Amino acid sequence: MKPQRPASGGAGDSILDQVANRPKFCERRELAFARPERARDKLLSYSTLKVKVVKARSLVEADIVSSDPYAEVYVDDVLKGHTPTVFKSLNPVWNWEKTLEIKHPASVVLVRVMDYDLSNPDDMLGFVEFPVADLPLETCTAGWFRLHPAEKLVGKASQRLEKISEPLEETCGAVFLELTRKIESGDATDEQYAWCLPDPEPIDWPEYTGARKKLDAQALIDSIMDFKTALLGGLIRPLMTGVGYILGWRNIPMTSCVLAICLGVSYRPELFISGMLLMAGLLLLMTSDPSVCSAMSLLPAAVPLDDAGYALIAQTKDTDAAVAFLQRVVFALQGTVADDDKLREFAAFSSHEGEAVAESYADLKRQLHKAKANKESRCPIIKTDDKPLKKGALVHRSGQKGEVVSCKNPDEVLTWEYEVQFDGADAPEVVRADRLDSRTDMRWMSGDAMLAIIPDSVEDSLIGWTAFFRSLTTTLEGAEKPIRDIAGWKDKTKTLTVAVACLVLSVLFLWIQRLFCFAVAVYLFAKNTEAWISFFAKRRGQAALEKQKGARDVSEWGFFTRASADDDKAGSKAPLLQSFMDSARSTFGMGKA
Repeated sequence: MKPQRPASGGAGDSILDQVANRPKFCERRELAFARPERARDKLLSYSTLKVKVVKARSLVEADIVSSDPYAEVYVDDVLKGHTPTVFKSLNPVWNWEKTLEIKHPASVVLVRVMDYDLSNPDDMLGFVEFPVADLPLETCTAGWFRLHPAEKLVGKASQRLEKISEPLEETCGAVFLELTRKIESGDATDEQYAWCLPDPEPIDWPEYTGARKKLDAQALIDSIMDFKTALLGGLIRPLMTGVGYILGWRNIPMTSCVLAICLGVSYRPELFISGMLLMAGLLLLMTSDPSVCSAMSLLPAAVPLDDAGYALIAQTKDTDAAVAFLQRVVFALQGTVADDDKLREFAAFSSHEGEAVAESYADLKRQLHKAKANKESRCPIIKTDDKPLKKGALVHRSGQKGEVVSCKNPDEVLTWEYEVQFDGADAPEVVRADRLDSRTDMRWMSGDAMLAIIPDSVEDSLIGWTAFFRSLTTTLEGAEKPIRDIAGWKDKTKTLTVAVACLVLSVLFLWIQRLFCFAVAVYLFAKNTEAWISFFAKRRGQAALEKQKGARDVSEWGFFTRASADDDKAGSKAPLLQSFMDSARSTFGMGKA
């Protein structure tokens, strides 16, 4: 028999009633230990913050005559309300107040002062933000909060608040706030339970431009190519190259060692973990030789175009690797491949038994250039007009993006040198053509005529994809770097420690493997039990509370000055005429009401 649902006007009404009548935090605060996420979503907030945005002073002029300022208030980057607009004033008086729900002691309040614009997006005049936990309980904190420039609102709040104690000059004006924080139940221990709730998730603010951001197609394609390079060039291709190096018997002792371990594990599968740790430790020790390490992680798209790079490619005995290398040489000659089959034949004969056939890289390039398509060539491989890259061509060097300024020696085809302006560099740098690789040029897509054809929704989506790929690339590079440093012996002490640890653990796991697997199984199932969650939630709450006791006082904020007696008296009420004008504009739909 199915259980009876509670009587209600409808399923939707029942849910809405429960949302509207959520339990008080103090009544069910133990839920913060047992199920922190459910407590955050099902209980009322444990505290409130009464915010009064009184006035501002010395704001910057966003328009020709003045500014039309209003203030927005956010909690954890979620907009909670805004003041009315005061027109044509750099010293507005708002006297707007609101009581905000604070669910977590680590919440951050952000106040943005904006300039209202009827036809264009509103400009930001400045902002200020502060952590709620620094505010005293049951005490009104009133004073002037100096505004940060709009371009500083970039990234996450935690990053910006690291500099909260640094003094700030009043270059963008200041806003006068009155802040009163209190715990709803009056019981201060509620805050310990609130610390157990999941931390707020602030957004990652993009760079502020003051207007609607236009699509930068070049940034989009660059971010996609950077991700491709990080994924393929930094992870997949080195892994596949290393596997091919071992399976191809290019290092007989290494291949024999891996084969022996694999056969042993296949005979005794229960020793799998020990075998993998033993293999990892031995491979790390064997790659201590730089030549072995380079050969195992060789990437034709990354090896230098010089004698050393040519020798490494020849050692691979791999025609595909030689073709990829030669394609880069063709770009350095500012040419294109005329016949792919002939290029492969040239690549196959460029090495013999792992040794370079040409005397040097310069000789290899000279021979390839000699095979350009013309009446005298017996074996045309490439097409080239022997003209260097034009001014403005996009290039990159080992991840550095740049733009060609000029060619220093346009008549010396085999030894061209370019003056390149790299991103972030103060002055152009002279670089050999062999050191540069091409970038796809998509700047034409960012022209006003092209953007007028693209719908705004599509444009905004593509802008979001740019940030998405950049974030993925940063995460991927952050994960790859320690692996590359250890495998490449960047820090010999660290790599040797890891290798020895793997060897020691491979021996220990002969005895503790069953216990380890048992512990892993217990952990995977136990971590979702209420007892486990409650234990660690309590510890997290206690640690956070202890940290809060030693936290800074509001007087340590570098942008805050407490209210004086004159501040309390002046500007507490808006002038009668200004109040009437604001009400009239709000009535007729002008400005932020």
